Amino acid sequence: VAVGLALGMVFLPESPRYLMRKAGVNRMQGAVNEPAMATLHWLRQGAKLDYVEVEYAEIMDEVAEEERVGQASWSEFLSGFALRLLAVGVAAQFLQQLCGINAFMYYGPAMFKMAGLDGFTIQVVLSSVNFIMTIPAVVLVDRCGRKGLLRWTGFLMSVFMILLGVVGITSVQIPSECPDGTKTDCAHSANQPFGSVSWSTSVQIVVSGLLFVGSFAAGWGPVVWVFCAEIFPLKYRSKGVGVTTSASWLGTFIVAQIT
Repeated sequence: VAVGLALGMVFLPESPRYLMRKAGVNRMQGAVNEPAMATLHWLRQGAKLDYVEVEYAEIMDEVAEEERVGQASWSEFLSGFALRLLAVGVAAQFLQQLCGINAFMYYGPAMFKMAGLDGFTIQVVLSSVNFIMTIPAVVLVDRCGRKGLLRWTGFLMSVFMILLGVVGITSVQIPSECPDGTKTDCAHSANQPFGSVSWSTSVQIVVSGLLFVGSFAAGWGPVVWVFCAEIFPLKYRSKGVGVTTSASWLGTFIVAQIT
């Protein structure tokens, strides 16, 4: 995959926005940035010429505004209202990683094997649900708003995670020792032999897990990225998006280390 990415980058052009920023809109003094225009035409092959020219003008205006307002220094970024926005963005990205989704993505096979299920098959199903349920998020993010979608999917995630925990605590027993493998191999329902989990318990675990992952994919999975990109004014946006993204990876690292 890495080799494919490296080879693909040989044929991928620079973005029109970068080329405009590099040349400087103000220095161009209204002249057409030929490399940027050529790249935009290549990226929009099949589109009408008028559409490409309108988009070029829009990008040019945005880059000109970026040049006008400039970039905030780190001291300016880490003070006043920008710092409050940063705290909100970092918290959103960090908590997204701590909500429980990584437990399913990292340890799903072991978890569902403990419930007497084929862990690999269930993991494929979970990943498919995670992908498919992102589509409603694309449709609903502008209709329901960022806050509304985050609120309701967060509520649903809480409900299904609590249900999953209750089922696991009350219906699955993990022995202190397992003669034929790990403790998870010997997990069982009450009054059942080692490794045997009742059908009803397995169904409850699978349904709760699928609904949790589906709720995450429809809200907190993609919408947090949109939210963090939009809360920062243009002057602070590049630094804000960079730091909040770092918080996401920090959360991922912590989950991987402590679980």
